Order: sequence, then C-alpha cells, then structure tokens
Amino acid sequence: MAEMESKQNIKPAMLNMKNFQIAVGATLILQPLEVLQTSMIATGYSKHNINFKGLSLIGSQIYKQEGLRGFYRGTILSIAKNTVSFSFFFSGIEKYSPPAHYPVYLQSILNLMIASTSKLAGTIASTPLAVMRTKMQIIGNNEYRKIDKCFIKIAREEGFFGFYRGVIAAILKDVPFSGIQYTIYRNLLNFSGIFTKGQDPKTNSIVVAICGSSAAVLAILVTYPFDNLRIRQQAQNKSSNLLTLAKTIQQTEGLKGFYQGYLPRLIKKCIQSGVLWIVYEKLALKQRKKNTEQ
Repeated sequence: MAEMESKQNIKPAMLNMKNFQIAVGATLILQPLEVLQTSMIATGYSKHNINFKGLSLIGSQIYKQEGLRGFYRGTILSIAKNTVSFSFFFSGIEKYSPPAHYPVYLQSILNLMIASTSKLAGTIASTPLAVMRTKMQIIGNNEYRKIDKCFIKIAREEGFFGFYRGVIAAILKDVPFSGIQYTIYRNLLNFSGIFTKGQDPKTNSIVVAICGSSAAVLAILVTYPFDNLRIRQQAQNKSSNLLTLAKTIQQTEGLKGFYQGYLPRLIKKCIQSGVLWIVYEKLALKQRKKNTEQ
C-alpha cells in the first residue's frame, strides 16, 4: 500500500525535469557517436569495414570537411528527441513498475511489458524529431543543416508522412530493445544484491553502471539491424518498403550490412546506459525520500 501511495505522489513536473537533465547530459557527451553511426550507414563511405577501421575512416572524413563542429550536427534535435523519449520511458517504469513482493518471473514479464509499452509511446511521439535529426547528422547533407530549413524541406518535398519515415523500423528496434534491456537490467540488479552485503544495489553506482551497460550490450546485439534499417529509410527522400530494403541489403552487402554503424552505437549505449541508470536511480531515490517526508 505504501508503495502504491508513493507512486501516486510522484510529481510529473519533477519527472520531466529529471528526464530533461538526463537527456541534455547524455546528448552532449555522446552526440559525436550518434553522428558517426548515422554517417557510416547513410554515406556508405566505410561499408567495407564495419569495425574500428571504418569508424576511423568516417571520423577522419567528418573532421576534414567540418572540423569538430561536424561531430555535433543535430545536437538540439537530439536533446529534444531524447527528452520526449526519456519522459515516456522513465515516467512509465517509475509509475507502473511491479511491487517487489511479486515473484521474480512475474516481475520480469511485467517489466518487459511496461518498458516496451512506455518506449512505444515515446518512439511514436519523437519520430518527427528523429527524422529531422537523422537528416541533419549526415555528413555533407548541408541542405538540412539548419532546423527551420530541415523542417520546411521535409514538409514541402515529403509531406506529413515524411516526418514518420522509418517509424516501423524504429518501433521494431526501440520496443524490443527497451523491453529486453530493462528486464535484463532489473534481473542483474536483483541478482547483484547477493554481492552487496545487504546494501540496496540501486545505491551502488558501480553495480548500477555494470548492470546497465551489460543489459544494453545484449539488447543491441539482438535489435541493431532494425536501427540500421531505420537510419537508411530516414536518410532517404522517398518511401522505401522495409522488406524490400532488407532484401536489397542482404543481396548486396550480406549480413554485415545490417551491422553497418553498430560500433559507435555499441560504445554509445554502453556509456549512456551506465550513466543514465546511475543518474536515474539517484534522482528516483531523492524523489522517493521527498515523497516520504511529505
């Protein structure tokens, strides 16, 4: 009962500010990796090498053409997109997470459903921002360099549905990723309680970071091909069938083509997930203490 009352006392304004703080911090640190991933996939400049050599090739190309500023293309849109996405996700898991007295298997099922549903709503709401961000992040895509010009160009040439290009691939990537990541994260966190000697593992930043990063790696390996497809679709100025695009990649690039750009995303998500869960758990603990005092 106390747990339910605590959740009902959560203030949306606090959650929104928390999500905004998380989004700004994560974006400013990790935006260069986002630009590297998008440019690797959209330009095909390093498609024959998807590992560190390919990453260094596209990084050198960006630096030669635009300098350090090139690595921060689309930063404002990334902050806006991440704020919307995190708001739905973190508010959902905060408000609807299952009680601790539920059996572990039931908690896992509910965590999977809650995280997936929360992320689904966030993905649909933030897709227009994601489409604009993708076009702005591609090296050499200078006609989309400014937010207002990017918006007008998409609206004129592609219409309303241009802002939702790649939404199916985004859903197929985001929903399973969030569900898998959150379920694994919670299970790892519960399991780590064995080693924290009675201390709540949520209060141990090192444990939280390890659990968050490990969960992200496993989730990326499963869902990354859909992120690859999303970026390819959103980078185009015309509609492309998801299945047709997948077949083309398989025929021309093989399985490796679906993992083009995976390395910067893997690095990004390992760092991001570790940091995000540390910040989230600390802010959530602070909010719970504040609710208790009230």
